[in-house]
Amino acid sequence: MRYPNPLPPEVFMIPSTTLALRKAGTAPAGALVRQEIDDWVNTHHEHAPDMGPGYLWAYGLWIYEPRSPLWGTMTFGGRGRDSHWPETLIGVVVVGRPKARVTEQKAKAAGLKIAEVSRVALDRTRPGVIPHKTSSGIYERVAEDAAIRGFDVVQTHTLHGVEDGMSLRYARWKHLGTGEAKKSWHTPSRPRKDRPEILHVPKDKWGIGLTDKGKAYVNALVAKRRAEERG
Repeated sequence: MRYPNPLPPEVFMIPSTTLALRKAGTAPAGALVRQEIDDWVNTHHEHAPDMGPGYLWAYGLWIYEPRSPLWGTMTFGGRGRDSHWPETLIGVVVVGRPKARVTEQKAKAAGLKIAEVSRVALDRTRPGVIPHKTSSGIYERVAEDAAIRGFDVVQTHTLHGVEDGMSLRYARWKHLGTGEAKKSWHTPSRPRKDRPEILHVPKDKWGIGLTDKGKAYVNALVAKRRAEERG
């Protein structure tokens, strides 16, 4: 499965690892552990630093500068933390189970496996560091990996009127609908801290089908959205 707009050649998404593999010395070079991912999201995510439950896997986004005549032929191992080549961590991406319990329950009833990109936290503090088309490449890579892991659909949400979703459109994800703003995220069975600055903003839902039944699910939601827009 391939989609347009891959990551820029100097950017690599390296899957996360475990602390046990790190201590054993068998973790891939540049692979982050959960605590490092949490710390990065807490520092760099623009409006939702608390990841909450449902974590499945994650990535670290690294820039490797082409200082070697072997550039383009070297392996990840030659560009990791133990390498002398310059490198910069520019972000993390977190994938988990759908935050909305209703979505997960309906998916299970329909025999669908749905993953959700819950956080994309890039370092926006240094202008010009993040290459063009990095964001769209992120969503392409996540879709490919989710398909390999056996998921039917991968989805995410953006803030309506705040985030335009252009990188998702470039990666061929589809706009599935806009949910109403919530009064509160907190429930007795699932205590959560409300953030008023984003709580009252509707969210746009995006997704891409990875299997035949996943594509049918996505297309049905798109058809429903269009019918609602026509009134």
